[in-house]
Amino acid sequence: MGQAKARGTKQAREALAKEVASLVSGDKYRLQMIEVKRRFRAAARILNSDIPLSGDTDIDNECAFAQVRRIVELIAFSALIADRGHYEAQRLREAAKNDKDKGDYTADWKAGEILKRLKKVNTNFLPQSAGDPVAGPDNTKHIPYGAIGPKTHSDLITIYQTASRYLHTSNPFAADLEARALLKLKEARSVLQADLALLRGIIWKHNKFGLMPGSSKEAGKRFVWMVDLRDEESNEVEIYTALQDT
Repeated sequence: MGQAKARGTKQAREALAKEVASLVSGDKYRLQMIEVKRRFRAAARILNSDIPLSGDTDIDNECAFAQVRRIVELIAFSALIADRGHYEAQRLREAAKNDKDKGDYTADWKAGEILKRLKKVNTNFLPQSAGDPVAGPDNTKHIPYGAIGPKTHSDLITIYQTASRYLHTSNPFAADLEARALLKLKEARSVLQADLALLRGIIWKHNKFGLMPGSSKEAGKRFVWMVDLRDEESNEVEIYTALQDT
């Protein structure tokens, strides 16, 4: 499931264009990826600065952790774009069982809940780190997993929750408050660097699988957005559409 087939002939490309015409435009996904790049740049400015940009290292760390949270949220909402129709149907099924749930997918905002729902819709919904294309003898290109390998929604939720712990204010009556605050300050940069490196490894060059409209999770035909965020400083994002190699 980690490979995609890029059709090389003119006829195949035209057929593919017609087949994906009913999909949500990749432009929305591109805008999300541009926002991801902005967040990585903001975090990098903080981590690479010799002095605290805010004048306070602790506040700088909090600003960087806010970017980590935003990146995870962007990944979650980006995944929703590719499977919007299926996700909407899932929300309506949930609403049918709960009178308090309006089933309005456009009002969903909690990244963790979105990720859990998407897993029910498409088991391969997360962006998968991609390696370099390998040309096949039949004019196809196979895109293998990158060095990061496949990740689960639990990995992203863990990163999100870690960032949240650094952002939330502690109860002033909590035990060992001062000691825990000092430990957080000491460990913050190493945690930030590790989590940002993992997120970058997942998202910078990746394949995003989505179910074709009308397909089922079990036997559905999938399309793939092959995404490359390119250089660090620009807002350039390359996206190509292909069909999954089955």
